[in-house]
Amino acid sequence: FKVLTDINNNIKASVFSLTNAQVKLLITDVSGRKISDKTHFLSKGQNMLEVSSTELTAGIYVATVQSGGETVSTKFLAR
Repeated sequence: FKVLTDINNNIKASVFSLTNAQVKLLITDVSGRKISDKTHFLSKGQNMLEVSSTELTAGIYVATVQSGGETVSTKFLAR
């Protein structure tokens, strides 16, 4: 999956799902501090998850998607 931030540091995660599924999107800073922890429902195919966060300052963050027993993480940059 891919994660982008806009000029207001809103987080947008593009996630592909093979089935309809419930997932948890966790955003942390590189030290592990939790910024956001939200549950989303995915439809089969490509999905765009959006999270508004006023806590993002310039730096590197980690986005983690958890569904069932699977966990996938990626780093992203906020400006």
